[in-house]
This record gives sequence, structure tokens and C-alpha cells, in this order.
Amino acid sequence: MEKLTPLLERLAEKLGVTTDMLWKALLRQALLDGLVSLVQYVVVIVWTAYLVRLSYRYRLPDETNDPLDHPFIMVGGSIVWLATVALVLIALFTLPTTLAAFFNPEYWALKKVLSLLGTGY
Repeated sequence: MEKLTPLLERLAEKLGVTTDMLWKALLRQALLDGLVSLVQYVVVIVWTAYLVRLSYRYRLPDETNDPLDHPFIMVGGSIVWLATVALVLIALFTLPTTLAAFFNPEYWALKKVLSLLGTGY
């Protein structure tokens, strides 16, 4: 952690601002990043709920219908479901960063500074 001050000074120098101003801006950015992530989570949840409802509404009426008789629906539905599963997984993997942005903005800002400088911490 003793290396943080020189890193902040280096980044502030690159941006042409003071370290105090840079740190305050990063803390404000943590809140904004958390809010944007929350909106994205809500969109993923609403989309998934809509897709589940749509799947139940348009499922095949009985077991006599073969799903292979409807290849467009089968392929299209599979692609949409795979994309939705990918979105849900991405949301789950980014949840700790979102929580850090709200409950520990200093940690979020530190991670952001380190990633911007490419120090590998």
C-alpha cells in the first residue's frame, strides 16, 4: 500500500490534475459505476423473466409434436437462451465489483487505479 501514493501521483500527472482531485473523482465514479451496474442487473432480470414467461406461453401443446418439426424455433430459442445464460453469468461474476462500488468505494477506486496503470496487483 505504500506504493499507492506514487501510483496516484503518476496517474494524476498524466491527467494533469492533483492526486486529491483524482481520488475524489474516482470515489464519485465508484457510485456511478455501481448505479449503472444495478440498472444492467435489472435489465437482465426483467429479460430473463420475460423469456421464461414467453417460453411457457409458446411451448409445444402436447408430447405428440416433435421439436424437430420446428427447427427455426428450436435453433432461435437455443441461441436466445444461451445468450441469456451468458448475461446472467456475467452479472454474477461482476456482482462483487458492484458491491464494492457501493460499500467500499476506496477499494473500487484502488482497483481502478491499479488497472489503469497496469501494475498487475
